[in-house]
Amino acid sequence: MTFLEASTKKEQINLTCSVQTFLLPLIVFEVIAGGSGRWLSVGPLSGRMILFILAFYMWSIGGLMKRYSRISVKGSYHWLVIVLGILYPVMFSVIGFWNGNNVRFIIDEGNGYAYLLLYFLYINWLRHLPGMYQLIVAMSLSIIVVGGVTVYGYLFGANVDTFPFSLFPGNFTRFPDGTNRIVLTAHAGVMFNLIFLVGVMNSRLLVQKQNSYFILIRLLIITSMIIGTISLILTGSRALMITSLISVIVIMLLARVAKIKVLLFIVVFITLSFLLLPSSAMDRFTTSFSINERANGIRFESAQELIKGFLQRPLFGNGLGSILPSGYLRNSSAPYMFELSFFDILFDSGLVGIFCWSMLVIGFLKPLLRWGKYRKNVELLGLILGGLALIAVGSVNPFLLNSVSFNSFALVLAYLDNSISKRVKTDATCEYYYDYV
Repeated sequence: MTFLEASTKKEQINLTCSVQTFLLPLIVFEVIAGGSGRWLSVGPLSGRMILFILAFYMWSIGGLMKRYSRISVKGSYHWLVIVLGILYPVMFSVIGFWNGNNVRFIIDEGNGYAYLLLYFLYINWLRHLPGMYQLIVAMSLSIIVVGGVTVYGYLFGANVDTFPFSLFPGNFTRFPDGTNRIVLTAHAGVMFNLIFLVGVMNSRLLVQKQNSYFILIRLLIITSMIIGTISLILTGSRALMITSLISVIVIMLLARVAKIKVLLFIVVFITLSFLLLPSSAMDRFTTSFSINERANGIRFESAQELIKGFLQRPLFGNGLGSILPSGYLRNSSAPYMFELSFFDILFDSGLVGIFCWSMLVIGFLKPLLRWGKYRKNVELLGLILGGLALIAVGSVNPFLLNSVSFNSFALVLAYLDNSISKRVKTDATCEYYYDYV
């Protein structure tokens, strides 16, 4: 039955909902496992853009059929999403245009913010347990795909011009001893998903579910957690590894997991690190906070240049797509991009922009200060710590200002909003998708 053939509004809503049920987990999977999203190109549109547009198109159809005229702003985080997902990129794109920034640079730096708007779709999808299970499966599969690419590249080498490596933006280098090293933008998403799945495994979502479906979900989660952990270790990224380790330990402690299990996890993680990484990679951890270490020296140099640029326009910044007036750059193909994301934000959007971002950080931290109220929702703890981990890693790496991070933030805010408002239900009806249109 096509949409036009549906004879009643209820049939049309059910059909639209069925498409949404397929599209949303596909978006969660694709934003990480799809690399840059260019696995399909239709004119200027990538496969990722097409999925995004299609999801909002189907959502708007359902909203029109429900005869609602505007988006509700009654939720706890609606205004935050509107500010950071709409007002922020629009305002600082205009400032970028005004300052004569390259149009392509403005678009490239600003398009990731649109993924925060998926919050309006996720908030309804994750109200019902079937949506949560779809999310878990999508996240697990995306970890397995990226982990598989990482392991293959580590063992056999990676050529940026060959499939599947041509799909994934990142660094394809070698450790000093010649061992292959792959650090993908998607690894930030792997870290987020992995932290969330640790929360799921310690939550009530899979408790007392003994049928074959939930047994398969558990096996899928365990498989993805093993592959994801190995994948993050193989990157040799100090930020990804340390942040993941700390986040998982915090989840296990707050979830009151037996201390012997926490200790066992730490021992296994460290043992795998020594087994899989060359000594040259492990030596880098001893100089993690030394300014004399090469990577840290470059970061310090970038910070100095970005602060100089910020001081020229401290209130509203230089706009999206800005290039340092000194000519300093880290990436010749993307001269507007820097590893220190928050210094980059300060340079682009000034104190006003930092204030907008601080609202997001506070939104994540607030529930942790009242954790006793949400103690039973360990999966929520996994999402919050996953979001904070992305922010922490993004503060020293260029992993923050992209669709992977903003899609993850949308998931955190949506489920957090539902948990605060106690809107989570256990049925699988369709019309809930449009309760907040």
